[in-house]
Amino acid sequence: MQKKFNIILSYYVLIDHPELFWTEGGFAYITSNKNENDETQLKFQLSFGCKKEEVERYKSEINEKINEIISDIPDKSNYEKVLYVYDWIMNNTIYLDRPMISASKNLDYSIYNLFINGKSNCNGYSKAFSLIMDKLGIPCTIAVGECNDSVLHGWNIIELDNKYYHLDSTWDDKYNKYSFSNSNQYISHAYFCVTDEEIYQSRQLINDFYVPECNSNEYNYYIYNNLYFSELNDDVFKKAIEFSENNSTDIVEMKFSNKQILDEAIDYIKDENSSFKNILSNSKYKNRVNISYGSIDDANVLCFN
Repeated sequence: MQKKFNIILSYYVLIDHPELFWTEGGFAYITSNKNENDETQLKFQLSFGCKKEEVERYKSEINEKINEIISDIPDKSNYEKVLYVYDWIMNNTIYLDRPMISASKNLDYSIYNLFINGKSNCNGYSKAFSLIMDKLGIPCTIAVGECNDSVLHGWNIIELDNKYYHLDSTWDDKYNKYSFSNSNQYISHAYFCVTDEEIYQSRQLINDFYVPECNSNEYNYYIYNNLYFSELNDDVFKKAIEFSENNSTDIVEMKFSNKQILDEAIDYIKDENSSFKNILSNSKYKNRVNISYGSIDDANVLCFN
């Protein structure tokens, strides 16, 4: 009974209420008894990740930080607001390598640690994003699944213009070991507004966990910003570099329609005889001696800096 109840609490109640940051689940105690109508009654005390008397102060600190973030969000479309918050979380958080749900007795993996100390795991990433979306009035929830490597993981689903999208800021974070399939790690947008078909290549939902279907790519980062390519030529790299320059992004990103073109793009970068160096010489990278690159293979995304 206790195990089942803890699963319900952790996967459903706390998922829908990220403001309950002071517990990751788990019980100080749980008892059950029958009443006069032969009904089972449960009495429990949640485990706290901090002292009870600290909760209100921590709430105040979190709200102050959220208000600060929201005040800096440009007054543009919901897409722009979502992207701003997504990038803020990645730029201001160091990933802590630990499963999403565990019997923690502290706040290391909570939204408090993310907002105040800039550290958390997917638990904090997804709940922080969801909480800010709630404040902005943008429908958002958290999905819980098991990755292909059997690690439990949480990410977000949002609604934009009556369509649903997956977002995973944890996996797009440059400080996360899952960010790239090779050793180079930067912030990317490989998992920003993606479909079921894309996200479920790397994970599956846990049993009895239901989320809306996500089958639109209208607001996919690469499609929306014309960084999605079905062929490889010099113009592809020129367009991606130009977008990076015009939007003052730290890295150049592009998405390809299949893995074969992604591999060809990587070969193009490494080929001393390609036009790549000439293209760089006419860009913000003209004085760079070396270029670092990374690929997210299950998303066919290439990034370089």
